[in-house]
Amino acid sequence: MADVDYLQYFSWWTFAIAAAGYTAMLLFLNNSRWSPQDIFSKQNAKSLLGMTTIHLAFLAILLAYLWTMPHFYFQMPNWSYERGRDGSGLDILSIIAMTAMAMTEIRLLYAKKREFSAPSEEI
Repeated sequence: MADVDYLQYFSWWTFAIAAAGYTAMLLFLNNSRWSPQDIFSKQNAKSLLGMTTIHLAFLAILLAYLWTMPHFYFQMPNWSYERGRDGSGLDILSIIAMTAMAMTEIRLLYAKKREFSAPSEEI
């Protein structure tokens, strides 16, 4: 096995574009009809720090996926990475996975505020 220096051909632009694209897709899905609640509304009980932590965890998963895919690229069957007119099967699967991740993250980012009422005194 040849020693390959993966950092020699490393580009932060790929990761930055993927992270920005994922964040834009998350905001688009949040403002669309697929999201019944707005994560930036006053009814959301999650703090900004909590929402940022959740989003950074999902971005870490996405970037880890992008980092590991070149290592497994040649061990996959040809049909998964051969490019056709609509992209490769791996491209389509990645977009579906990113959409599922974004929809899952939207559900985790929103927590409805509970309204507490004082206990009634009945005798």
